[in-house]
Amino acid sequence: WKVNSDLWIYKVFYYIQIHLPLADTGYTFYLAIFYLLVAVLYMSVAICVWVGWCFMNDNFPFLWPIKVARLVVSLFVSMFYIASLNIFLMACACDKHNGVWEHSVWHVECLGFPHIVHAAFSIVSGVVFFVVALLLVLGDHELDPMSKSLLAAPHSLCELRALLCKTVITFSDILLKPWPHVQVVLYAISCGLLFYYHARMVPHYVPWINALRGGLNMVLAWVALMSCILTYTVDWDVHYGQHTHWDKDEYRGIMTKAMAAGCPVLFLVGAGICWGHLVYAWRSALKFKELPPGVKPRTIHRFMEDFDVEVASRIGRIWDEEGVLDPTALELAENVLRAGVAMKPNSVLMHIVYSNFLIYVRHNAQAGWSHLEMAKKLEPNLSYQFSMFSRHQEHKQKSAGGGGGEGSTDLVSYVEFQKNYRSLLVYHKASLVANREFWRLLTKDTIPLERLGHSFKRIDEMESMAEKTYKLVLDRYPTNAKLLKSYGKFLENVKNDPWGAARYYAEAEKQEELAESQAAEIRVADETSLAGMVDDKSALITIDANGIMQTVNKAACQLMGYKKGELEGKNVSMLMPAPFSIRHNSYLRNHITTGQVKILNTTREVVALHKDRYVFPVSLYVGKYSGDGADSVFMGIMKPVESDSEMIRAWMLTTGTMLCADQSFLDYAGWDPDELVGRAFSSLGVDSQELDE
Repeated sequence: WKVNSDLWIYKVFYYIQIHLPLADTGYTFYLAIFYLLVAVLYMSVAICVWVGWCFMNDNFPFLWPIKVARLVVSLFVSMFYIASLNIFLMACACDKHNGVWEHSVWHVECLGFPHIVHAAFSIVSGVVFFVVALLLVLGDHELDPMSKSLLAAPHSLCELRALLCKTVITFSDILLKPWPHVQVVLYAISCGLLFYYHARMVPHYVPWINALRGGLNMVLAWVALMSCILTYTVDWDVHYGQHTHWDKDEYRGIMTKAMAAGCPVLFLVGAGICWGHLVYAWRSALKFKELPPGVKPRTIHRFMEDFDVEVASRIGRIWDEEGVLDPTALELAENVLRAGVAMKPNSVLMHIVYSNFLIYVRHNAQAGWSHLEMAKKLEPNLSYQFSMFSRHQEHKQKSAGGGGGEGSTDLVSYVEFQKNYRSLLVYHKASLVANREFWRLLTKDTIPLERLGHSFKRIDEMESMAEKTYKLVLDRYPTNAKLLKSYGKFLENVKNDPWGAARYYAEAEKQEELAESQAAEIRVADETSLAGMVDDKSALITIDANGIMQTVNKAACQLMGYKKGELEGKNVSMLMPAPFSIRHNSYLRNHITTGQVKILNTTREVVALHKDRYVFPVSLYVGKYSGDGADSVFMGIMKPVESDSEMIRAWMLTTGTMLCADQSFLDYAGWDPDELVGRAFSSLGVDSQELDE
């Protein structure tokens, strides 16, 4: 280009590149900065490996490494990726002069010692930096489809391809200076693809961000194209390692002005193309105002790609003046997603996007998790696997936070909560140990007064530290049921304050009930078979593949006669009378091993065993909640069967052996439950022969 290097705008672009002014400061200073960045890079990699190990072991002993890694990632990968990569590769900017490869700035021999060592570090570190950036972009997406973050995107497909294009441009700029014909072609292809990927996928939730980035990418493609044309139409000569000397100055000036004049025009063209894509997608979505049952979605509108469905579903992102989502728009968005899943049942992206919509927008956890399970079975790529991992991790962090009021499932917040909670447990345990040692001391025949005073002092110190820590953490997480229960135990067992403990126990139970009502208003995805089954009074129990109860809601506890917390961690067979309780585990093992389905996804009447040892009939539906094989989680929905006041019930085998009886039967006959099990039904009457008949 024909540009006056004294212009202020030229100097701005010169200093923005960072690696050029850094290289001009001198060889030694550059190497100092380079190796400093190399150290930071490998330290960040080590921290990331450590964080992964902590995730595997669910233990975060330190918080500061995570904060350091986040800072490094934000600066060097997210904000200054190209600039950082340029610095890593600058040591390899070599050109051939008189048959010898010399550095284009410092004029040191590139293949000579020690520069060849610096160049090797440069290439290896550049590749490592690229891989780290690739993995980080892989997970850079937003699960919540209604996020208002400016750069939020539902997937990382577009950004991954954009990163590859930007990396090719950067490598070409540094390593291909001796071959400008190849260099400018790679520029043009990479910048063209950069615009194409963005215009095709319009990845961001916020519309004007897509238009802005589309316009900027179009400008890059235009400049790269003009540079390619200029390079191939103007002769040049390289003299003695100096900068390229161009002929035809007048032609170069015309091309430079044409390039500059075309930038604002092409910006508007690129922004218009992206905006037009969004408008087309929204108009396509309007065709799905009604989605009658039995009508194939393809007959309404045919989506070319799965990400076209996601773009069309953004029509649901409409808020009123009070910030409430428009219900009509949400209904339309869900119709689009349902149609997309029907058209592309083997698309992992479709199931993930619909799952996020159900979980975050509809608050339909069961249906959302069922779509995640479908996505798992479709062999998702690494990006989609990370998306599903993020969803599971967010759920885990929310559960750990348990309504803690921190309002974030951010990793740092999660680790801070876990660290604070462990500190509480340490001081709580120390208080109990101090009390234990005090009472042990009192059992001795001779008690030194000094030791007794020391014991009192130790108790006061530990109780004071525990009390102070509890207050600090409860101030930050005032609605966390886990913390409230723990503090209640502290007041009861350490402070000997049962009345204060009762208040905190009551508040913990209240928060648990509130969390249940907010998080588990489960609406089932299969509307034809389960519509209307689940309501606020439904008894819900989830079990793992071994039959161990994971969650039991309040309605289930009341139905079975247990207190909240008594059933979790125990086998569900305890809620069944014999012989069903004996056989249930073998039924589960058979299903896990063979995959055969007998009672799943059906509703039937069974008998349940109350805590008071009487049985009663319930209507039971059992379905798979999540997981597969040994990781399966099942959910049972129970409702009591309305009993007839004029009827008593007993259950027996075909041989006439009694299994159990309901409370009405026991009251009528005067038998205890244990006396009935295993008896012959005929033995209950005066005329046993008549009963046998």
